[in-house]
Amino acid sequence: FAFVAVCSYICMNFFEMTYMQYSLFYGGICVVSFTAPFVYLYLDKRFQSKNILLACFGLLALTTAGLILFGKISPLLLLLVFIPYTYAEGISRPLGMVLLLNQHDDTSGAASALTSFATSIIGTLGTVIATMAWSNYIDGLFWTFLGCFVLAFGLWGLLIKLKVKL
Repeated sequence: FAFVAVCSYICMNFFEMTYMQYSLFYGGICVVSFTAPFVYLYLDKRFQSKNILLACFGLLALTTAGLILFGKISPLLLLLVFIPYTYAEGISRPLGMVLLLNQHDDTSGAASALTSFATSIIGTLGTVIATMAWSNYIDGLFWTFLGCFVLAFGLWGLLIKLKVKL
């Protein structure tokens, strides 16, 4: 949500892109996003869930580092920096739903509703953080992504410590 909230400002104000250039940029991200669940289906048949999740953490870390190192240089580099994140999000979302819904057969409706609620709340917080008064929105995205990475990785570590089956 943070990326969606500030993407147009970054492209049109920071990089001074035209509406058409921004549309192509955003369309490129959408194409990648569309392919990510198919990549998940491929990976799910070949790797354990833990390994897929670790790969997603790696992709998120790659995007976070890329944002601060290359995100301000050009729109093309920003697009390339966001491809790993787009795959991480598009792969981890169905993976998370499968893992969560397989925990208890009788509570799948409640689990689905809870994940939708949590996604909305976390997305809203991400949007608020990314749109704060940063020197530029790329810095805001970096800090948002870094915070999300640290929180998610920490919670994942806690689940491993508690021996939750993934």
